[in-house]
Amino acid sequence: MLRTVLILIALVICELKSESSSSFAHKTETVLPVNEAIEQKIGNEIGNEACKWKVSQLGSGDYTSIIEALDEPCSLTDGYEILLLDSTHCENLEVNQNSSIIIKGNNDKPTTWGLIFPYEEIILLKQGFLTLNSIEFDFSYQKGSTEIILPSRYLICTEGVEFHPTLTIMKCIFKSVSGITANNMFQIQIDFASQMNIYDSNFTGTGTDQPSNISLILISNCSETNIKNCIFSNASFISVSSAVLLLADKDNGSFVVSDCQFLNIVSNGEQTTSALSLLGFASFNSEISYNNFTNCTAINSSVGALCNFPRI
Repeated sequence: MLRTVLILIALVICELKSESSSSFAHKTETVLPVNEAIEQKIGNEIGNEACKWKVSQLGSGDYTSIIEALDEPCSLTDGYEILLLDSTHCENLEVNQNSSIIIKGNNDKPTTWGLIFPYEEIILLKQGFLTLNSIEFDFSYQKGSTEIILPSRYLICTEGVEFHPTLTIMKCIFKSVSGITANNMFQIQIDFASQMNIYDSNFTGTGTDQPSNISLILISNCSETNIKNCIFSNASFISVSSAVLLLADKDNGSFVVSDCQFLNIVSNGEQTTSALSLLGFASFNSEISYNNFTNCTAINSSVGALCNFPRI
């Protein structure tokens, strides 16, 4: 309750201090290839002795599910490398082991990962070092006597109060569905993680004319956050959260958002003032650089691009 009040106060103060959206538009002509070294680093860390498994729900792999592959004993130092062979994959996955795990989609085209049974999330990360590469994560409608959204809360989330996991997302795609639900939903929600890295990924809504209460990213209680070379686009939100909301709850934590594009984002919620918001509940460091905000508006604010309130 206290945090909710503080967030609302911060958004009001941010509204009073806001300027026109154009003052926040720092455009860049090129997108820097910052992640080639990261991909090389991941390859070096896994090495040739990794537990490499192919997963296919059509029967052409070593296993039919990621859970089965992760149940196979493996050296903690070398970790797992899992390749999804099919164009689509349906599985609810909970990761709760102190291992390095890389899950890669099909090399030709990102594997589409969704659900056919009701769960709150597609992936729940509690422990370990998880990397997701070249995968598309989608919400979908399940029709029946009542129409429900799958998953019902998040595409990916962490629950790291005890173990503080690390999540890295590279070259992935995240898609929403239109409609208003009882709960506020997020494509990604991160809480109590040691590190969150998102590189070269696309986050899309359902268009500025189709309101949804599925926000894109919420990160809190995270020691280090890096978001680079990502695109957030074509969304209209009716929620209590900005499209991307970063909460600084950890002392000496850091946020880096660079070389990203925020395109055609409408904030319709009464408490939302911008596409990207940073709210400080603790001392933290932030670097917001070389980002492009285009056609970002908010109905209750003169600024629709960026709100940065250093500390509450």
